[in-house]
Amino acid sequence: MDAVDPALVDSADTALRDVPGVLDVGALRLRWVGHRLHAETAAAVVVDAHLSVIEAHQIAVNAEHRLLHTLPQLGSVTVHTPTPPSPPVPTPR
Repeated sequence: MDAVDPALVDSADTALRDVPGVLDVGALRLRWVGHRLHAETAAAVVVDAHLSVIEAHQIAVNAEHRLLHTLPQLGSVTVHTPTPPSPPVPTPR
């Protein structure tokens, strides 16, 4: 009953990947709440680890804006910009 058309998910994924600065898109969840579509990309829009917080935040804002224009039925969206994990620090022997 509340399933989201896979084509909508594909459109959202493509829109996110087209945002300058987005390196990868992981988990992307769309769900219907009443007659409005809501998106969560928690821990999914990966950006360069060397960006400042301000630069990464701007990419997230741009991604949210792109999704809202790509999917007019989208009521809200949450975009996070985690960086790739840092390599482990070697332990001294």
